Amino acid sequence: MPQTQLDKLSEKIAKADSAAARAAQKAKSLKAQANLLKRKEDTKKKILYGAAVMKLFEDDSSLQARLDTFMPKFLTRDSDRAVFGLLPLEKTGAQ
Repeated sequence: MPQTQLDKLSEKIAKADSAAARAAQKAKSLKAQANLLKRKEDTKKKILYGAAVMKLFEDDSSLQARLDTFMPKFLTRDSDRAVFGLLPLEKTGAQ
């Protein structure tokens, strides 16, 4: 049986829908890649900033003393505090 105009149009719509779905998936994948690269870049910046700041504090004992006072207040996670040889914070509140 020959295809009607409606059948042909329905086929074109199905193909367009399929292409749109593939394009949406490709866009989603590219956005995920971009976000991953942004996070990697941000992490690298933090490492480099940290190294630069450590050098500044290493060369200036008054800055080092300020950092030694600041870090125990700044670090709240026990695992982070352990890296700097600090004791865990005491837990407060009812459990």
